Amino acid sequence: MPYLDIIVPHHKEPWETGKKFFDMLGLQRGIRFEEIRVILCQDGEDGKLPEDTFGGYPYRVDTVTIRQSGVSAARNAGIRAAKAPWVAFCDFDDMYSSALSLKVALEALRKAEKEGIVYLWNRFMEEVNGENGRVTILKHDWDATFIHGRFYWRAFLEENGLRFNESLTFGEDQDFNTLAQIIKLAVVFFMLCP
Repeated sequence: MPYLDIIVPHHKEPWETGKKFFDMLGLQRGIRFEEIRVILCQDGEDGKLPEDTFGGYPYRVDTVTIRQSGVSAARNAGIRAAKAPWVAFCDFDDMYSSALSLKVALEALRKAEKEGIVYLWNRFMEEVNGENGRVTILKHDWDATFIHGRFYWRAFLEENGLRFNESLTFGEDQDFNTLAQIIKLAVVFFMLCP
């Protein structure tokens, strides 16, 4: 069973758009590829990528197809299909810019789990320009803008019924993160109260 499920919605984008993401994911170093799985969420049958598109990658790709309903519905289908302890969300045109991005992320997630803080914090991995090029750093960030680069403890999502608002076509990731942070604050508050 994977340790991290990466949920990627897809709707009619040409393969050339996502190929960079899938190729870079295959170049990750310092990880065991059985630890990760991509859940490609096809938003509608129209423009669906053939199953053999993903042959040859060293990690598993599972495809979920839904009736065309938008990116939020596709991501929610990915959450339902997820089985790993951690989930991450990437768009089809995203890309890891470092071959060590997931190594750093998985080490941070294991440490968070060991410290028993998995329910309280969304770890945010950010790739920034450093003196020697792109550097991946770990942040504890309250920024609610984007879901990309963040890792969510799946049990936290399930226990709190946290899903993307399917009526939103813009700002759905801000809505999701804001709600996640409100729930986190409530969990912290009730843990600290006698």
